[in-house]
Amino acid sequence: MHLIHTVGPVCGGEWSDELREKLFKALMAPLKKAEDLKVNSIAFPAVSAGIYGCPLENVVKTLLDAVEMFSKESEYVKEVSLVLFSDEDVERALKVFPE
Repeated sequence: MHLIHTVGPVCGGEWSDELREKLFKALMAPLKKAEDLKVNSIAFPAVSAGIYGCPLENVVKTLLDAVEMFSKESEYVKEVSLVLFSDEDVERALKVFPE
């Protein structure tokens, strides 16, 4: 088992293209590290959505975009999980997932 740490941007309730790009990079780095380590699965919390104040829906969308791009080049990582704090967060996150 490995622990790969990442730090996303501080949003303070705001969202912008610049914050999205910073979060995207913060998510891609551990995905690439997991690939380098040849692990099969990785789990993320809602990076930056807690005390850093990024809107959960934007965080989830950015994670989905990162995973979609990463999956095109990944040989080892086959499962990416999102770990959320509450049932309410899960309901909000599910609204972002494509049908």
